[in-house]
Amino acid sequence: MADEPERPPDRFVLAYGDGPEMAEVSNVEELDALLDRITGEARADQCPCGVHIRTEAEWDGPRMSLGIGRDFSYLTFMTWHVDGDLDPGKPTEWWCGNDRGEIPAHRGIPVQTAREAAREFVRTGDLPTNVAWADNEASP
Repeated sequence: MADEPERPPDRFVLAYGDGPEMAEVSNVEELDALLDRITGEARADQCPCGVHIRTEAEWDGPRMSLGIGRDFSYLTFMTWHVDGDLDPGKPTEWWCGNDRGEIPAHRGIPVQTAREAAREFVRTGDLPTNVAWADNEASP
């Protein structure tokens, strides 16, 4: 009997904000509604943050992160990053929980591109295909 294709996960857990806060989504509509709410909060607080999305498999499964609350975003998938199209410059600051992190300016990408990658991840549970991923160690 042929192997059946692996089914995408049923639920995804998002971690964001102070604490961090945790929420679950099971489809793209729930993801968009939650990302819209988090974006509004981040902009109101003037505190851009990283949103970490993982499967219910805790940290054994695939996971990705995207930036929320700026006019641009970033994407990571485990140790992979997207080479962005912003000019190199000062790293940008993002918050997750009480931790501040910086993303190199050249990793910035359009918010809509990051959101579509998050939607694809929730639909498939796999590395999104709408961006060209670069291995972190091989990138500048």
